[in-house]
Amino acid sequence: MRKIISASRRCDVISFHYSWLQNVFKEKRVILENPYFRNKKYEVSLQDKDIHSVVLWSKDFTNFVRNPGALEDKELFFQYTINGYPEKVENVRSMDDSIINLRWLIDNYGGERITVRFDPVLFMKESGNNIHSSMQERLNTFSTLLDKVNYVGGHNCKIVTSYIDINNMILKNLKEKNIQLYNPSTAQLKKFFVEMNEIANNKGFKLYSCADNRLNDTGIIDGSCINGYEISSITGEKCSYANDKSQRKRCGCTKSIDIGIYPYLNGGQKCGHNCGYCYVKGAI
Repeated sequence: MRKIISASRRCDVISFHYSWLQNVFKEKRVILENPYFRNKKYEVSLQDKDIHSVVLWSKDFTNFVRNPGALEDKELFFQYTINGYPEKVENVRSMDDSIINLRWLIDNYGGERITVRFDPVLFMKESGNNIHSSMQERLNTFSTLLDKVNYVGGHNCKIVTSYIDINNMILKNLKEKNIQLYNPSTAQLKKFFVEMNEIANNKGFKLYSCADNRLNDTGIIDGSCINGYEISSITGEKCSYANDKSQRKRCGCTKSIDIGIYPYLNGGQKCGHNCGYCYVKGAI
């Protein structure tokens, strides 16, 4: 059975390593270092006979829109993160620029192949605000995003969200960027995501969660970003429906092979988005 290729959860290769991505698809293989057993290498075939489909992850699809190149003839699916945070949180193009790229993807590939990720949600402390105004800012931004997605014909795009997971690495990144976050109560968080789901539903979208059981009982659907059943239905070719055990326990994604390179490995790929919430070691 042919495999699903993921490019990539490990780094935004579309934005920062696009020439490398084009080259490995032209060469029809990529050699990677095992992230769990250092210095052990393995090869991933990128020959058409071995590839079912390719899932592309990015906060900026400009490079792809300008030149799909070696990816053009593949069965493609897109995970497009559009958060609308200030540059202090993540260094990305404006929402309007992202929507221009989104329109091109919809026109050329169809909204059913595109997931728009408003992810992760965080509530930032800023001068003059409080937790309620920070939450309202996120709701307003989310509402604006969905209006723009609808405007460019994305009514059948999948919409995904989650609440930020805090660990020591993320705390370090946030401190270095002088970002302080509000810590809402369970009741405040539930109320926020209930309202977020209502906004989505009122605008004609179903809202899905990404590996986040804190969103249970909010009306948000427990989702899977790479869904083998959906991919098979769209492409007309069956793929594996097995759960991806290399992801977090709460992740519902179908198994895929990620071909990105963590920045701390040989040939490591750095990311220039400089996201304060980044969970990848050495990315910032």
